[in-house]
Amino acid sequence: MNKDYVTHEELNHAVDRLSDKMDLIDSHIDTKFEKVNTKFEEVNTKFEEVNTKFETVNAKLAMQETSMHKWIITVVSVAVAVIGILIKFL
Repeated sequence: MNKDYVTHEELNHAVDRLSDKMDLIDSHIDTKFEKVNTKFEEVNTKFEEVNTKFETVNAKLAMQETSMHKWIITVVSVAVAVIGILIKFL
């Protein structure tokens, strides 16, 4: 048999085998991409959780800062009032 030529049946069989292999590779690549996409989704979820925690901490700090300002103003006001009373009576 001459290897330079093939029959239509041999050619069709070879094409079918290559097509099957390409389908397997395509399926394998799809599976790998799906795994990568799942990992990216997990990472994005973690980043969202971290961002939420930072926002919570920032909100608490802002509330504490406001409370601290109010506390300082109250202490200063009381101190000024006490000093004013002491000056008046002394």
